[in-house]
Amino acid sequence: QLFCCQFPVVVMDEAGCRIWFKKDNEHGLPNSFIYLNLISSAIMKNSQNIALSDIFLTLVLHKLTETLYNATMAGY
Repeated sequence: QLFCCQFPVVVMDEAGCRIWFKKDNEHGLPNSFIYLNLISSAIMKNSQNIALSDIFLTLVLHKLTETLYNATMAGY
């Protein structure tokens, strides 16, 4: 039973992807956290690639935060 769990449970575990589920018992609202682990040999080839990948990830995080803020304020 997924909806009575006190602790997160793995609902999908495949190569390169693991999904956990835990119901929000306090508010009954959906909530999610996303953790990405990007692995690329191209990033570590030189310092320019390392810097560019860091900038890229910072911009993606900024855009996601900006986009999701409105949804959060609307109660989604």
